Amino acid sequence: MDGKYLIDSKKHIQFINLWVRDVVDNLLWNTYEDLHIDEIDKTFINKETWIDGSLYLRQLFLQNDIFKLYDLLLVISLKYKTEANIIPISINDLKKDLDNTPPSFYIYPKQHHIINETLTNATLINNFCEIFNCQVFYNENFNVGEYNRCIYII
Repeated sequence: MDGKYLIDSKKHIQFINLWVRDVVDNLLWNTYEDLHIDEIDKTFINKETWIDGSLYLRQLFLQNDIFKLYDLLLVISLKYKTEANIIPISINDLKKDLDNTPPSFYIYPKQHHIINETLTNATLINNFCEIFNCQVFYNENFNVGEYNRCIYII
């Protein structure tokens, strides 16, 4: 992953930093402002790039010192299921289980109630925490006969 996108890393960092500044200056977490990875670069329009691309972009986000005061939340939407607790256990499972919406980033002040409430009922996925070297959670909400499922990376 490290060498794959480096050619555009300066462009990506510039785009990310402008978006971060806009969100922070205008308190846009209050309106759930998000940034999908394919908005940063069309390279990330294909599902095959979503996991590696999200993790690469997350590293670029976290280079910004503002994240000493703010949390970055990466949300990866998974396919709806009619059964509960179908948690991906491998990277291949995760890739096969991706929904049609590209992963997106959110910014919140540290300890913001939205993140706390979001993660309250989420399940920590230890094997992904080790692989991705960060906190990774699974959450699902039942809605009209199906479970809406997401991975949260913080």
